[in-house]
Amino acid sequence: MKSKELRGNKPCYIACLNFAQFLGKNEASVKNMIPKKALIDLKTRFQEINLTKTIPMDQSNITDIPTVYSKIQAKSKEIGFSMPSDLYIGSLLKTLISSRTNANILELGTGIGLSLAWMVDGLGKDGLLTTIDNNPELTDIAKDYFGTDPRLSVLCEDGEKWIKGYSGPQFDLIFADSWPGKYSQIDEILSMVKVGGFYIIDDMNQQENWPIGHAEKAESLVKYLEKRNDFNLTKMNWSTGVILMTKIK
Repeated sequence: MKSKELRGNKPCYIACLNFAQFLGKNEASVKNMIPKKALIDLKTRFQEINLTKTIPMDQSNITDIPTVYSKIQAKSKEIGFSMPSDLYIGSLLKTLISSRTNANILELGTGIGLSLAWMVDGLGKDGLLTTIDNNPELTDIAKDYFGTDPRLSVLCEDGEKWIKGYSGPQFDLIFADSWPGKYSQIDEILSMVKVGGFYIIDDMNQQENWPIGHAEKAESLVKYLEKRNDFNLTKMNWSTGVILMTKIK
């Protein structure tokens, strides 16, 4: 199509501008092909599209939520459970666990099972997952949802006693969401991580329900973990504040 014909066909102008931008051409390189008014109209339209389109890196756009998650979330509200893990940490756990086909996983602090839902979703058919909590009401709820899964062991035990008495194989990933394994027995729990395995904790940004003095404990924990030369550590100011560590020796 000749330039004169092109100028008389506004839809074609739009297509030309779209294609030019697709090829990496800037506005200046194509403005001579398009009347000024049409260019203004196009610029306005592109601004509208940019304001309304879904951004692929929008972290709130989590689409692979486990099927059982909504049921557990409803149960959490029903019983007034006030310490559920959020979607972000769950998504991270699933992603890390799914990197191992026969992963051996430990969760300290089952809660009502929201994080557990993500971990089970990422667990391979030959994987194993042990989750521990000292609240029988909560572990019973978790068993209601996951108790028939042969890969999963839901234990109602004191975390400190369990850690001290454990003599089994090391773990590919440990998610410590309880006091034991996070603020106590930290050396023991880190020794249970395989070389190349992950240790993960969340709730490291100050929370509204923290008691007086807990912020100092959290700060001390971070400083201690940073000094460990047998782990690489990444602090993420994301979700509720996450620390991800990989054992290197």
